[in-house]
Amino acid sequence: MSDLSTLSTVLIRIIERFSRAYDPNEAELLDFLRGNDEARFIQGWQQLFTDSLTTPSLFGFLLPDFLAANPELEGMLNQIAAPALATPEHASTVSLARQKWIDGQSDLSQIDSLFGSLLNDLVAEHDPRSFRLLSRYYVFRDLLVATFVRPELRPWLLRTLDILHRQKRTWASSYCDGYAYQGYARLGISGVKPTEERLARYDVSRWLDKNAEILDIGANNGFLSLELARQFRFVHAIEFNPFLVEIGRNAQQMLEQKNCLIESSDFLSFHTERRYDAIFSLANHCTIDGNLSAQFEDFIGKIWGLLRPDGILFFESHNVFGPGSGSAGDDGDLDEKFAIIERYFKVEAHRMIERFTPQDDIDKLFVVLRKRSYQPHAKRQFSLPHARQHYSFAPPTEIP
Repeated sequence: MSDLSTLSTVLIRIIERFSRAYDPNEAELLDFLRGNDEARFIQGWQQLFTDSLTTPSLFGFLLPDFLAANPELEGMLNQIAAPALATPEHASTVSLARQKWIDGQSDLSQIDSLFGSLLNDLVAEHDPRSFRLLSRYYVFRDLLVATFVRPELRPWLLRTLDILHRQKRTWASSYCDGYAYQGYARLGISGVKPTEERLARYDVSRWLDKNAEILDIGANNGFLSLELARQFRFVHAIEFNPFLVEIGRNAQQMLEQKNCLIESSDFLSFHTERRYDAIFSLANHCTIDGNLSAQFEDFIGKIWGLLRPDGILFFESHNVFGPGSGSAGDDGDLDEKFAIIERYFKVEAHRMIERFTPQDDIDKLFVVLRKRSYQPHAKRQFSLPHARQHYSFAPPTEIP
């Protein structure tokens, strides 16, 4: 695998394994790997495996099992990544140890080298079993983009992955084995849910004009909010997880997006005098991490009160194919939940959204709802069996 053309072929196979043809970074990356810029490739590749083998956060994402089996390794990685050097002799010792480590573990001709094992795992034909593999895959893909396509984003990516690594170690029940839930092609991060493609499927501009003011509940790392802020007048993003808020604010600063407010807040205690033209509640009416568990009608009623007259609620489900037992992430009882929703809102349209990752994700239902006066005995329109059949926007079917 040491031959450059063979290595390029392997990297292309990895990228195309879970291809996202709608991602412009993927197209540029494949063009580069199929090109003939050998000098740039060698320089970038050396930087990539050096970063991966000596940066604790990257090592933790790419080689988590090895790190878990060798916990003493983290101390060594911290030392060679940012050594506190007391003497020139110590500096020389650390430098030699660092280079020996890099040379040994990046030698792709050695079957037991860590980087060789990583590439073999990422190119394997077997189906991924969990987000544990997918988090490794997408981090590696992001590193390829930041190395060969968008080098100006490399410092941003390394800082973001460091924050996610800290979250993974200290925050209970982080999503996606600690990797980014939301992605953003503008910032070179794949994510489980790629923001630009996600919004293209939602097609929210059909219901909003450019002067809309929006609240995004459970905004995660804020990428969707920042993209909405490019299209609409103002976005207020609230998120409970402080690590994700930090990422969102860093992204906002980098993009100089001034019409987006990213706030650390629990929706249950959130209060504002502002009223909004639209609110996004995307799979967070209860959260899998257990950080939001409001009574459903309390949740919907609070949203209703924060909307202006005729305001729009963009609602995304959890698993609509679940048994409806009431557990976190189970929306098999969505018919019962819509008996509550339709007291407050009129169903405008709905569609199923196909999952973005090959495993450990599910197709979700996206529903557009318009605020109306409270009607305790509203005529029902929503039918879950009907809604689950439509993968393009469909109007509701009135229930007899």
